[in-house]
Amino acid sequence: MKNILTYIKNEGNRTFEEFPFNEVDSLILSQLAYLEYDGIVPKLCEDSEMLKAENEASCELTKDVNAILLKDIPEHPEFNNMFNIFWMADKEEKLVSLAAKSKRYCDIQINFYKEIFSEDFDTQFAAVTYILPDKSMYVAFRGTDATLLGWKEDMKIGYSKPIESQKLAAEYMNRVSMMNDYPIRTGGHSKGGNLAIYASMMCEVEARIRIIDIYNHDGPGFRPEIIENSAYSSLADRIHKYIPKSSIVGIIFEDDNYDIVESYGVGALQHNAFSWKVENGEFIRCERKFFTKEATDQSINEWIYSLKEDELDVFVNSLYDILTAKDAKTIEDLKKNPFKSFTAAVNKYKELSFDNQEILEEIFKRMRNIYGENVLEAIVVSSRNMWQEMVEFSQNAGDKVKRTFSKKKG
Repeated sequence: MKNILTYIKNEGNRTFEEFPFNEVDSLILSQLAYLEYDGIVPKLCEDSEMLKAENEASCELTKDVNAILLKDIPEHPEFNNMFNIFWMADKEEKLVSLAAKSKRYCDIQINFYKEIFSEDFDTQFAAVTYILPDKSMYVAFRGTDATLLGWKEDMKIGYSKPIESQKLAAEYMNRVSMMNDYPIRTGGHSKGGNLAIYASMMCEVEARIRIIDIYNHDGPGFRPEIIENSAYSSLADRIHKYIPKSSIVGIIFEDDNYDIVESYGVGALQHNAFSWKVENGEFIRCERKFFTKEATDQSINEWIYSLKEDELDVFVNSLYDILTAKDAKTIEDLKKNPFKSFTAAVNKYKELSFDNQEILEEIFKRMRNIYGENVLEAIVVSSRNMWQEMVEFSQNAGDKVKRTFSKKKG
């Protein structure tokens, strides 16, 4: 199974000078952003005077001096507590351990950690900066963790206004860009990829002109209202987006501006970055999705666009209340006792107001109708195309037989 773990084993002895930074390196650093760095990596300085570098002596302490090297992470006393918020802790631990031992990643400096988790503001945000040996930066934004609050915030990406994490991402990019004058790469997996693009198109011009590459690994796109009021067009040629064949998250608010990658996973499990197929320093590409998947993607976006802001608000808040009815905080909490979680969810649904129940039923009914229409249309179009190809094949075969027969007769 060739994935990001085998990539480190195969290419880990080559430096970035010997084998330049690539899309797989970006995914690895994006995955490492899921680690709980609190108490291990220096936090982003909050002092505005220091951020403006008015006090050079003090500001110097917030730069590379206090950064921890990647190779020192596994030896840190808090190492075993770094995987509490990630549901693939075993793979994540293996990833950081392999990277720490590799010549390629061991001397990367990790700095400027920032994390905010707020139920009051529906916010699950984290970012960290890697300083590569060539004095370039990779600004990594964390995707959705295992908390239900994180998933609630994800659903708010459907709103016409920026979510809190997007605002924080732009603020983070502005602040961390003041720490040095290095070239900047940025990226993330899932929501993290969306945050990387948002931060790049909404940050100050001084930071934006230093950004050389932006990586979105199966993260959602943006509503047109947000794109139109940003610097997206000036960054388009620097954005690299990758989605697996069965992507669900990455196709939201997207057209065809992405590469499709092969995965060892099935269905929604392809979102797992450890399942992406890697070879020779790049993802193995897939030519196209199945026609039914294309219809599903279209249906999801049509459905989201069909929702009014107040409907979306009811959908997001009600669904969150239903899922957390048994005081669940994470996906794992729901798995511990699925029967009790389901019973509590049903009872919570019954407690919703009659109006909200009607809105939810209408929302799901609309989804079924849109999906049914699009899949039916896809089947009709696909059948028509297949029939046309068969007719053309038969005609060509018939013409070939006639020509052969004519030659023999002559």
